[in-house]
Amino acid sequence: MQQDHSRVGAVVRGVGRVIVALLLTVVALGQLVAWTSPAWWVPALQYWPVQYVILACGVVRDALGVWNVVLTVALVALVLRGSRRRGRGLLRPAPVLAAVVAASSLGLWSYQVVDARQAGADVGVFAPVVPFLKGTVAPDRSVTVGTVDGTDLDADLYLPDGADDGDGVPVVVYVHGGGFTGGAPAPSPYYPPLLERGYAVLDVSYRLASPERQTWDTAVADVGCALTWVT
Repeated sequence: MQQDHSRVGAVVRGVGRVIVALLLTVVALGQLVAWTSPAWWVPALQYWPVQYVILACGVVRDALGVWNVVLTVALVALVLRGSRRRGRGLLRPAPVLAAVVAASSLGLWSYQVVDARQAGADVGVFAPVVPFLKGTVAPDRSVTVGTVDGTDLDADLYLPDGADDGDGVPVVVYVHGGGFTGGAPAPSPYYPPLLERGYAVLDVSYRLASPERQTWDTAVADVGCALTWVT
């Protein structure tokens, strides 16, 4: 019986270490992507697994917002506790990496809030995570901003309260990502805070690429149709 308990305990500890290692890796990569120039990643972005890893790390980082700091502090505590229990020094790679990631998370979060306030935005300490707590709303209507080569360029229009027609309302034009091959207009948790501040949001589409036709040279013009429609 005692051996069974020991085995279960060993399995639980092993799973816990794997989870901590994965979380630390994801958070560390997210911070690395945030602090480095996109040009550094261009050579690696030709490989689709790298694209998905970078995208996933960025999404997790943005979704966590200020909780990146909380998570990394917790990871530091867990790593230090594990190192001490195993009699290992605190200057081993895992504790050092966890501490660096925690400092990076705190620095990035502080920079975002301070920079926004210096620009005149009224944001709180937990601003980076607020959009993800507000949920999404449905668009007020769909519009066609242009027709190119027989293809309608559709967009979703979100209007703030009291702006039935959108005239005289400042507009944020949102262009979805997707590597020119995927993606489409869709509700986003970033829209409600903009609507609450009196902005309209135009979530635009553009022609996507196919094996027979690349559209990297037409997407900009398609988005230009949306800008023309707004003006």
